[in-house]
Amino acid sequence: MSKQKESTVQASANVESSRVGHGLSVLALLLAMAALAGSGWLLWQNEIDKQLDSANLSVSLSEITGKLDLLGASVRRLQQEQSELINEDQLNIALSKALAPVSDRQTQLDAALNKLRDANVNRRDTVLLEDAEQLLGMAARSASINKDAKGAELALLQADAIFAELSDARLAPIRSALGNDLQILRAVKLPDVELVASRLSGLILTISELPLLNEPKAIDSVGQTDQSSAPDNSSGWRGILDGLLSDLKGMVQIQKTDQQATPLLAPEQRYFLDLNLQLILQRANLAVWQRAPKQVQRDLDEATVWTRRYFDINDVKVQSFLDALQELQGEQLDVELPGLTGAYSALKAFRSEQRSQ
Repeated sequence: MSKQKESTVQASANVESSRVGHGLSVLALLLAMAALAGSGWLLWQNEIDKQLDSANLSVSLSEITGKLDLLGASVRRLQQEQSELINEDQLNIALSKALAPVSDRQTQLDAALNKLRDANVNRRDTVLLEDAEQLLGMAARSASINKDAKGAELALLQADAIFAELSDARLAPIRSALGNDLQILRAVKLPDVELVASRLSGLILTISELPLLNEPKAIDSVGQTDQSSAPDNSSGWRGILDGLLSDLKGMVQIQKTDQQATPLLAPEQRYFLDLNLQLILQRANLAVWQRAPKQVQRDLDEATVWTRRYFDINDVKVQSFLDALQELQGEQLDVELPGLTGAYSALKAFRSEQRSQ
């Protein structure tokens, strides 16, 4: 009995030990498999790293190859540009040699153009100086011959504008002489030509209103009073006789005069009388604008003679007309102007010196 229990215990122990051994085997197998899996994973990870390194290396090689290609292209381009540059320099040298005659011709043309331009400038200055000389001569003639102070002043100012345009320092003495001529001319007191001409025009308009010397007048009030105060004797032959005598008195007029009687002028004769007197004064007006004082005096004297001969000098209008003519005769239209030859002489001397050089 005891042996059976021992064998049973022994069998149980064997079974237990076999179970334990089997478990260890399984554990060892699992550990072996885990170790194998880890080794495989490491191998796989190493393979992946190798592939990544290989890929990175391939990319790096591709980049280096691309850069080398770019560098080679740049080198080739530089070589080509250098070759073209050498060819361009040679071409420029060849062109310079070929264009050398053309350049010489262009230089000659430029020199000719510069010479022509200088000649044109000199010609322009010469023409302007000629114009200035003519203006100064015109100013001298206007002052000495025409007595036209305003015309002389205008000519001097235009000549001075020409000198200012030339802007030549050598013309300074001439401009100084011109300024002196202007100052002398402006110092002269000139007559008021416009006022004299306007007064003459006013007198011309009043000629038709002047009464004639022998122009009939209305019957005076005394005769009318006597006629009105006479008794009314209209009845009978005496009244008829008194009426006839009254009519005869109205037809007859007695005047006292110290001068020779002037025949009564017809209406058309009065028209021509007024027209002739107007023409005389218009001629005097024109002489005023022409600065001809002697002609003005002659015309005013003639107008005065005509007025005294044909018009009633006792009339207020005629007396006022004669007074106006006398006042105009007293106007000093004959003013002596300076010679204005200073600038003209200086310019002629300057141009003569230029021509002699």
